[in-house]
Amino acid sequence: MLDGRCGVGRVSAQDGVATAVNRELVALFWQVGHRIRVDLLDEERAPYGQEIVATLSRQLAPDYGRGFGRRNLYRMVQFAEAFPDLENVSTLSARNHLTMHPPE
Repeated sequence: MLDGRCGVGRVSAQDGVATAVNRELVALFWQVGHRIRVDLLDEERAPYGQEIVATLSRQLAPDYGRGFGRRNLYRMVQFAEAFPDLENVSTLSARNHLTMHPPE
């Protein structure tokens, strides 16, 4: 007969999946922001950058959803500027998750 312990395992598995998805999304958003900043904007806030990001958004949003709208792409660029090293981002993301969801 099953008891309450199965629920604990399911919650733990769900938490692990949520952590993995969050880690991958953070890395994806950083990589998108970094690529825009380095490859398209030449690591500068070029005057033509607004149009580049708006155009890129119009190309990406229909296929990838509103998460790739102009405002979010700007946030991704700002994220990559604020945290130039992806390794540090991954460490901070994992540490933040452990603070919010400590192991039992």
